[in-house]
Amino acid sequence: MKIRLSSNRMIALPILVLWLFAAEWSLAATGKEVFKSQKCGSCHSLTQSVDTSFQDQLKKKGPDLWYAGSKYQKAWIVSYLQTPKPVRPLVFNSVDKNNELKHAALSAADAGAVGEFLSSLTSKDVAQGVITKANKGVRGKILFQKKQACYGCHRAAKRGGGEAGGFSGPSLVGAGQRLQGDWVFSFLKNPASFVPAGRMPYYKHLSELEIKTISEYVMSF
Repeated sequence: MKIRLSSNRMIALPILVLWLFAAEWSLAATGKEVFKSQKCGSCHSLTQSVDTSFQDQLKKKGPDLWYAGSKYQKAWIVSYLQTPKPVRPLVFNSVDKNNELKHAALSAADAGAVGEFLSSLTSKDVAQGVITKANKGVRGKILFQKKQACYGCHRAAKRGGGEAGGFSGPSLVGAGQRLQGDWVFSFLKNPASFVPAGRMPYYKHLSELEIKTISEYVMSF
């Protein structure tokens, strides 16, 4: 079946695409200015880390955001910036201080603009189209809970309510609404691509299928 468009419609379609692109670019540019005016860069770096030691990592006050568009879902970013809630039980880079979050809350307009800006920051090291679904299967559960003992550092929701797990890493409660599956997969394959001197263990002993299974399981949270 062939679809015929009038010459006017054929002209209007590219114009509409260009207008939408320009609108997104403008919103992202506004978000960049809000990011600067709020001094978000004092805690969050927008440049790829070249830290070579754990001591360098300990100097940071918050996670890097140079790959935020690959890591986070835009809807979550916008919601979080309006009503910030702790993602980590403990202060960033701490193993004993409770996280009494003191993150600035933005207006809906500013949050939307910053969300657009941060979503434009992506990493070439993130695979595309690998994790296309969430899977709460038994295999993923065994890998997560027993074989890799991810609960040792990360909290997750328990069946029947409540949470279980460690406190040293970010909570994975609601990870399926916060993170992007392809980033989870890429991070598990090579954490150093994103945090060169972090505490995340390497999983070189796992097959790609096993890493994919864990990623799909995390996205079911």
